Amino acid sequence: MHRVNNVDRIQQTSGKMIPIQPFLYANAREENSSAYLENSCKTEYNETTRQTLSILSNEELLPVRMTEASVYYSAAFRLDESNVCAEALEAILFDSLEGELILAEYQQNNFLCSTTQQKLTDVLLSRSAKSMTVAKHVQNYFVKLTNAIVKLMPNEDPNVYYVPPQSNGNDSKNPKGKLPDKWRNLTYQLRIRGILPRKKLKDKPTSSNDIPKTHTLKDDVDIHLKSLQVLREPLSQVILHWDATFDYRKLIRSTINSLDDVLIEWPILKTDIGPQLIESEFEKLFQYDDDLFGKWISFFNALYEIKKASIRDSIGKEYCNIFESLRNETPEVSSGIQIQLLPYLIPPITKIKTGSGIIVKPTICESSEGFVIYCKTSESIAQKVEFRSDRYKNWNVAVQPCIVLQGPQPHDIKSAYVSLHQQLWELDSPIRALDLAFKLYQVFNLHYPADCEQLWLVVQKIVYNITTPFDKKLTNVTSIANVLNVKLKCKKQRRN
Repeated sequence: MHRVNNVDRIQQTSGKMIPIQPFLYANAREENSSAYLENSCKTEYNETTRQTLSILSNEELLPVRMTEASVYYSAAFRLDESNVCAEALEAILFDSLEGELILAEYQQNNFLCSTTQQKLTDVLLSRSAKSMTVAKHVQNYFVKLTNAIVKLMPNEDPNVYYVPPQSNGNDSKNPKGKLPDKWRNLTYQLRIRGILPRKKLKDKPTSSNDIPKTHTLKDDVDIHLKSLQVLREPLSQVILHWDATFDYRKLIRSTINSLDDVLIEWPILKTDIGPQLIESEFEKLFQYDDDLFGKWISFFNALYEIKKASIRDSIGKEYCNIFESLRNETPEVSSGIQIQLLPYLIPPITKIKTGSGIIVKPTICESSEGFVIYCKTSESIAQKVEFRSDRYKNWNVAVQPCIVLQGPQPHDIKSAYVSLHQQLWELDSPIRALDLAFKLYQVFNLHYPADCEQLWLVVQKIVYNITTPFDKKLTNVTSIANVLNVKLKCKKQRRN
């Protein structure tokens, strides 16, 4: 039986069978057209794999007859670790307009931009078999899927799509890349909708004298979780369900490190009551004396005295001059320029290893935008937030929360927000925006962005006096924190 090894799609029109050249070998087949047509028409078909599709051509829906090798074009076809190959990927991409645009971009540019790489990931995982949600299968599947992508598009960097998990004694790292990130988000959604079972909670050991319970803690958690998926009011009921799932959030706190995961698991945070829920959670997790403005003023003034002489950047010097002119203003007025000045007082030192293996050292400007985005107009906020997200995606790191300040001048801030990607929480002052962004990081144990990691760690240790087992030990952070603590202690003693 003649088998078409490289998936050939055949369009029937005007009584003839016309082959549509596949992407992989579009330039390789130069054989005589009539001979090729004759061979195509002699193809035998297996009854179990014969099927009919429709494709759009000349504004009409025309039937397409599938060869046995063309089973990849079946709408029921699903990728798994046993059948994933470049030909299957090609067929799946040709089967949708989105996929054809992806192929067209690669043919035209010989590479895919970050946004299109994400679209490719979305298309392929949407056609993956449900069996691939099993942990023992999925890592091998990602390896094969990445290899197939590179075979189909040789210029694509495999590390963009998948970096295997690493284990070094007690230090282990989860797999990285667009495939595991998207798959993790997708399985979260499937669990939320009840399509996949939720991860089991570890039950506490019970004694033989305990009375058997038919209604478990997990049952209670599921009830509240489902309520939080749909309930938005009254506020008292939302808070009741939120408080009831506190222990569950503590349990999974170490497994969620990205904002995307948080928003998928807890969509209630996208609403106007999100900030109130974060405040409530933070109060339960940490014993914090809420003298925020007093602590902030002491912290910033001490840091400014220590580090202002080291600023070399022209923007940083300009911000210093603005701050000097606002020294006598209230924190509500001066905190906007103070927050924008922080990345210049604590510049980045961390180097980032991208998915392609390239080492990147963020600039002070990039560090500043990782921490706080300044926009002159409200219309420019979405564009600047997207620009920041694209840079993080190009670095292959998670996009985390940041502060957004809007006003006609850096010192004249009219609106303050916390950015959750496409969602904004509005606060009444810049310092409140910093406060809420910090609390969001702590409540869900989110990783600080690498380009402003040491900045957030200094704020955490000095303003909030919080140390956690998850903190990265950075020599520069320890040094700055020690100097600040000594200076603040001396000032306190002089006041007393």
